[in-house]
Amino acid sequence: MVDTIDYEGVYYYGKDGSVSGKIKFAESGLAFKDSGSGSITTVDLTQMKRLVWLRSARDYQIRIICEEGIYKFDGFPRDAYEEMKEFVKRWYDKPFEVQELSVKGYNWGQTEFQENAITFNVEGKTMFEIPVDQVSNAVVAAKNEISVEMHQSSKNKKGDQLTEIRFYIPGTVQIDEDTEEAAADVFYKRLKSLAELSTKSGEKIVTISDIQCVTPRGRYEFDMFPTFLRLRGKSYDYKIMYSSIVKLFLLPKPDDIHINFVIGLDPPIRQGQTRYPFFVLQFAKDDEMELEDLNFDEKMNQEKFEGKLRNRYEGPFYEIVSLLIKTLSQKKITVPGSYPTSSGIKCSMKASEGTLYPLERSFLFIPKPTIFMPHSDISSVEFSRVGANTSARSFDLKITMRSGIEYPFSNISKEEYSALQSFLIEKKIKVKSALEYEEVPGYAQEEYESASENSAAPEGSDSSEDEDFDGSKSQSDVAEEFDAEYESNSEQEGEEKENKDEEDENNETEKEKKKPKVEKPKKERKPKSEKKKDDGEKEKKKKKKKEGPKKALSAYIYFVSDMRAKIKAENPSASFTEVGKLVGQKWTSLSSTEKEKYEELARKDKIRYERELEEFKKKQTETSNDSTVMIIDE
Repeated sequence: MVDTIDYEGVYYYGKDGSVSGKIKFAESGLAFKDSGSGSITTVDLTQMKRLVWLRSARDYQIRIICEEGIYKFDGFPRDAYEEMKEFVKRWYDKPFEVQELSVKGYNWGQTEFQENAITFNVEGKTMFEIPVDQVSNAVVAAKNEISVEMHQSSKNKKGDQLTEIRFYIPGTVQIDEDTEEAAADVFYKRLKSLAELSTKSGEKIVTISDIQCVTPRGRYEFDMFPTFLRLRGKSYDYKIMYSSIVKLFLLPKPDDIHINFVIGLDPPIRQGQTRYPFFVLQFAKDDEMELEDLNFDEKMNQEKFEGKLRNRYEGPFYEIVSLLIKTLSQKKITVPGSYPTSSGIKCSMKASEGTLYPLERSFLFIPKPTIFMPHSDISSVEFSRVGANTSARSFDLKITMRSGIEYPFSNISKEEYSALQSFLIEKKIKVKSALEYEEVPGYAQEEYESASENSAAPEGSDSSEDEDFDGSKSQSDVAEEFDAEYESNSEQEGEEKENKDEEDENNETEKEKKKPKVEKPKKERKPKSEKKKDDGEKEKKKKKKKEGPKKALSAYIYFVSDMRAKIKAENPSASFTEVGKLVGQKWTSLSSTEKEKYEELARKDKIRYERELEEFKKKQTETSNDSTVMIIDE
């Protein structure tokens, strides 16, 4: 009689999916060797309780039922049954059962709780089973409905994974003579208690109560085990494997009262259809705590955690929790680095207020939605509303990822602009500037300051503190500022007006003497577009009456006059606003040498304006003195 049996091409179903390899049965147990990685999985004879033979998708399957779980191996040929039956009877002395499966496809049956699994039976035959150690969460989803969520493997990227299964359990169960309880609630409690039994209570290292979580919202009790973390809340429970923790962050809040501890997960946890790739915990900065007599084996501590676990912890609440999770998950904690404000930048992501943290290798926005943006994945960062209005107290920021996804952040204090710009330059992240001046899209910041002093803004114009430029609302004063042909047109109109004024003065006396009644001709109704045009012309003529010299133009305005017609010819389908933006982009791309030509024109025009203004003031003073003398003579 042989004392070993081996089979090639057998599949083992582990937590990370199925792998193929070779299995060998010996008198002391069995061993499976992964043909890909070469890793070996062993099951000792003392752990086995019974063996089950059943039909599977890959020929036949053997299940080894043990105290700590179920091992599944399939791919056995049909004729292996007799050989395995004799071998188990001779060397293992364990039950070797044959299980028939239901293949009718019904979805109505009975659930049965076994040692380490939930089985769903139809007409006395098993349709499927769920190992309890693969259950991550169980929730009462609705009346008579229980949702069971499964652990997701981050390693199994190719195949499908079972994420959730729901049981509809109507009716009630008689607990005792006087008590009835909903069958769904009984199922839920039984499932949770079975999940508790599947983890040995002696393995629990420590329990920490009343930890506040802001994403997802709730308060949880943390049970820390050597291989996983269990969170117990009022509505939801979670089981998080330490292997699924990929990032840890410890970040102070701007209020200087709280600390956030962020746990990054892959795969994420789920609440129904919502996925949470980050857990955001919040602690009061001044809260203290003390932990004693942690339950762990010193040998395990040395082998698995390099002796970093301690029997006693004392200090700030946030520090102890973060240190324990860091030790158990063996992941580093990221803290704020070289950015001047370690407590982050207060801002808004769409309608959600939060904090943006510029870290050494990434940006992180918390609490909800939590957004992680590695520097290596960022395509560009764009500022807007920076120099658009000196009275504006905030600016906006848009981070564009290489994947094309854009994250807009608004209401950032202007005090952060210089530090943030320096940080981006230091990290060699491409920076774009979309400064929105009400009349000049694409204005550069230094040019805005010059234009605000020297440009010919229409009298009485006003703007709100954070108002954005809207191209659809462009008026005649915008055309005056940027249309190269506007000046010549307005001068021509002015000459015609002056000639008309002279004729009016010569005929004024005759009109006063002789005022014949003239029947006014009926005005033809003009289209709205022509009416707006006429109104614009009247507005221009009215502005022409303004006394004093023509105000000096900025270097940018000279550039617009020089380039606008050319850019319009290159982009004939572009609207007025789009042409303005293209001109602005062209201006910001010029070097200081290329800008010198236009800056020189602006300097000369400024000297001209100051000279003419001085002459105008002098003339006004002389006129005023002459008027006074005439009054005295009279």
